[in-house]
Amino acid sequence: MWWPAYAITDDEFGPWLFSPNGTACRGRSGTDYTSNYVNRGDRNDGFNITHLMPKTGWWVATWRRKHGVAIRIDICTPPLFTDDEWQYVDL
Repeated sequence: MWWPAYAITDDEFGPWLFSPNGTACRGRSGTDYTSNYVNRGDRNDGFNITHLMPKTGWWVATWRRKHGVAIRIDICTPPLFTDDEWQYVDL
C-alpha cells in the first residue's frame, strides 16, 4: 500500500506522520492495482490517522478515532526513509 502523509514531529520514539480524512491510498495485489481511502472502514472517505515509524524495531503503529481510539501495530521489517518516502514490508 502507498499513501501520502505529513511529517508532524520527531521525538525519542521516532517520526510521527499524519494522513488526513480523505487521503487516497493505492495498493497492488498480483498485477492488479486498486485505490481506496486510508482506513476507510464503512465510511465513504476514511478518517484521520496518525502513524509512528519507530527508530528501532520491527513494527509500525497507527492510531485512528472511530467510536473511541483504535491502535494498530503492524509487524514488519524496520521502516526506512528512502527517496523521500517511508518503506517497510508488512510481515
